[in-house]
Amino acid sequence: MKTRLKYALLVLALPAFASACVEEKDAPAADTRELVTINVSVPDTATKVGYSEGAQNGLHLAWEEGDCLRVISGGKSEFYDILEGFTDHAARFRGPGVSGSTYTVIYPGDCESVSDAESFDGMAIVQDGNGSMAHLRWLAVLQDINTLENISFSEDWADAHFGTLRRNGVVKFELTMPAGVQSPRKVELSFDGNSIGVPLENIDLGSSRVLTAYAMGPIDDIVIDPGTELTFSVTDADGTLWVRSKATSGETTLRAGAQSIFRLTKGFEESLFAGGNGTEDSPYLIASARHMFNMHADGVLEQGKKTWFRMIEDVDMSTVSEAWIPLNGDNPYSCEVDFNGDGHNIDNFTCSSDDKCPGFFSVLYGTCHSVSFTNASISKSSSSNQPCGILAGYGGYDGHPALAYDVHVQGTVTNTSGKNGMGGLFGRINTMEIESCSADCVVTSNSSYVGGLFGYDSGPSVVRNCWTSGSVNANQRAGGICGGLIKDESAVYNCYSTSDVLAGFAIGGIAGHCNQDKSDGPTTRMPGNVFEKCIAWNNSIHAKSQTPGDMSHYSGGAIVGFTSTHNYLTDCIRKADLDFVDYSDLFGLYDQENASPSTPLVTNVVDGANYNYPYHGKAAAPGKTLSQVARELGWSETCWNLSGSIPALTGIAEFDTHTAVESGDNNAPHGTNPRPGQGEIRPSGSGWNSKVIANGITYYTFAGTETVTGKKQEVFIIDLDLSNPNYSVKFVYASPATSHSNVFAAQNAVASTNGGYELGSIVFKSGGVGISYMPNNTITANSGASTPNWKSEAAVYSDGGRNVKIRFDGYGLSIKEQRQYYLYNTGEWPNVISSAPMLVYDYNPVGEVFVDPSLTSTQINALGKVCTEDPNYHQGVRHPRTAIALTEGNHLLLIAVDGRHSGYSYGMTAKELTKFLVNNFNPQYALNLDGGGSTTMCVRGEGDSSTHVVNYPSDDADPGHNHNGERQLRTHICIVEN
Repeated sequence: MKTRLKYALLVLALPAFASACVEEKDAPAADTRELVTINVSVPDTATKVGYSEGAQNGLHLAWEEGDCLRVISGGKSEFYDILEGFTDHAARFRGPGVSGSTYTVIYPGDCESVSDAESFDGMAIVQDGNGSMAHLRWLAVLQDINTLENISFSEDWADAHFGTLRRNGVVKFELTMPAGVQSPRKVELSFDGNSIGVPLENIDLGSSRVLTAYAMGPIDDIVIDPGTELTFSVTDADGTLWVRSKATSGETTLRAGAQSIFRLTKGFEESLFAGGNGTEDSPYLIASARHMFNMHADGVLEQGKKTWFRMIEDVDMSTVSEAWIPLNGDNPYSCEVDFNGDGHNIDNFTCSSDDKCPGFFSVLYGTCHSVSFTNASISKSSSSNQPCGILAGYGGYDGHPALAYDVHVQGTVTNTSGKNGMGGLFGRINTMEIESCSADCVVTSNSSYVGGLFGYDSGPSVVRNCWTSGSVNANQRAGGICGGLIKDESAVYNCYSTSDVLAGFAIGGIAGHCNQDKSDGPTTRMPGNVFEKCIAWNNSIHAKSQTPGDMSHYSGGAIVGFTSTHNYLTDCIRKADLDFVDYSDLFGLYDQENASPSTPLVTNVVDGANYNYPYHGKAAAPGKTLSQVARELGWSETCWNLSGSIPALTGIAEFDTHTAVESGDNNAPHGTNPRPGQGEIRPSGSGWNSKVIANGITYYTFAGTETVTGKKQEVFIIDLDLSNPNYSVKFVYASPATSHSNVFAAQNAVASTNGGYELGSIVFKSGGVGISYMPNNTITANSGASTPNWKSEAAVYSDGGRNVKIRFDGYGLSIKEQRQYYLYNTGEWPNVISSAPMLVYDYNPVGEVFVDPSLTSTQINALGKVCTEDPNYHQGVRHPRTAIALTEGNHLLLIAVDGRHSGYSYGMTAKELTKFLVNNFNPQYALNLDGGGSTTMCVRGEGDSSTHVVNYPSDDADPGHNHNGERQLRTHICIVEN
């Protein structure tokens, strides 16, 4: 767009030169349309505009070469060029004639409509130099006038011809900036959703520190109500944002056709970000490298809190000289984020942290999406055992799940520390989804489990619709996508790699080592990994050295280097002319059929050795392109653009359907109240005592021979009326583990009990932070024997206040389905503890049959000799017990049953505890929690005078029957005062 009127502004107008439209006869247009000439004027004086201090600040209007107009009438819109012979204030314009009863004339004519003029973006024009007005331009609309004769862009002329004049104003900033601000690059005024500002260049404030800037305003008045907060922001050359806010004392108007001046002499303060407060509705806005580094500022990322970020500009990290400290690098790694790149790029990112996992994040907990990294460099040389990758060392960690989609990295990742786990995007992943991502990287390591995208999985994860290029060079266990995939249920779908792979052994075009058993054989354990519809389009996969005849686990494969009979290997394709050299140098490449646990992988066997377990997939037809192969495999063309020879991601991610897992609650056994009309019942009689310890909280104790078991028992129960607004139910995570009484004291609780089983077997969330999502499929006893994980068939939920529920959500689901349900379908509950067995469900005493009723005590004890974690033994013999219950009248019960104290308390089985609760409290729901030596209850003012422990923990070695012997525990349930 050519330069138009000199400067910008008009308030007063003198009468226009008289003239009329003149038909042109001598220069017909090429399209034979009739051309006419119209005369148009602007005021012939410089004018003092509104809020100006003197005539020297007036802005002069003058026509100049290249100007044009737009004339609109009767649905026709025509372009008019300026003719030679114009003066500052009078000019002739020529264009095709239009006819009609009313006309609209727009300056400049490259605005094709009034809406174009209304929506003109003044931020697209840069002010060059402090105080310069050369960038200003005039926008004007003569709307609905009744003639094209003697046109004048003035209010008087518009009124006389039954139309209106609309034209833009100017906002002038005179801002005294803090010391150190020398080269601002943008100034902006924001209020009530409006924004007026101007980009700046070649600004040097000098010793005066006064910034003078002119921003173009809209073509209509803007009325600002009294008390409206005005925010003035100035962005410095390094991206630092300086902000000053003030409220208007009275009604203020930014007038069209006038200059509005704002003078601020002090009060600017540094802002960490370009805007926002870190919430989902108002994420922190990132527009510079300085904003990136400000993510480390105090109070931005906090343990146990989720923070939202959004990029609004590309960022060059080299503009800040500080060394990058990986985000979320401190235990327990619970700083959750949603980092939205919004399609922007991060250039020249480098990290070589020694004490944290090198990467943008040390641990990514939460979501990162829609961002790319270019020219990134990650290096690790220290001996600390930490994985590394451009985006993060860990993607997800120990119950802190992560999601990355539409993330793309390009650069180098180098590890000379000798530690395992590195990749272009992530070092290790754990409870992670990676969707529609890519890595174009040179990845080099002197250790193992090295991949183009990630090193290996340390927890169940899914990778879908991703690609890699570049090279992977490792000591051993290397692949184009990953070095290893070894955890139950991890999967890679619809991915390709063109990376060159070089390593000692266990090398693959997609994955290196995918067998939990290492060299112990491919058939003894069940990782259940999935490789489906993946394409190895690598130029070369080479072992660094060849030892013919070595038949250990050193195999290599076009798709997977060393796999297992228990993996699912489906419809994977390799490049027809792949340059492949295996360590054993015995077999080369050959086609293989799909394989699964029911149809195990068929491999070559020599001299009875069967440890050579590669997966090569099938060769693509000669001449096929990678995109043609992907289309034949049925790759999603929502995620992939397959029009070229190489598939390209579209930026649209399709997520794993496991988020749709439904609760097993509907299949759980429902019952009816076995005591109709009794409702709330409470115990009394021999052995029972009760005490009101606070308004709404009653403390029950029992000591004596109990009728269900016929044995001596000691039982401690807290009864909280959940309708009482003075209390909240809080789930507490302690790291490191500590005694329950320490947590009771730290929370200043009224009453409390221990919480769930070992974290490897359960789900535990506290304050919205997922600490564990039952990562273990099996539970291993001290003897080494194991049993399938049975400890998450149900869960207790709390919102952190007085809303508590107990549900059979895991009932009937597989271990995988339980994990997925609790991980993806319980987000609205910030506090969750999964456990088993459910004792009472909707008044149905299901705990009475958790242990197989057909088993005799002799058979139960025999099971315990094999594995003490067997559920029939674990719940079928007497132990100390902890439980939680809800009654019909919305009361919460915390229950501690002592045991293992001969002469005082024998403990209960699950069946006995169920009957005990039904007989004495008639709960609607009750759930067993961790027991044994973990069972501990504290009550304010009761029990031990210093710890307030009221029961007698069974680990006490003192035969004197006291309150000592607490275990070190990680999970706790506390009733606290609001």
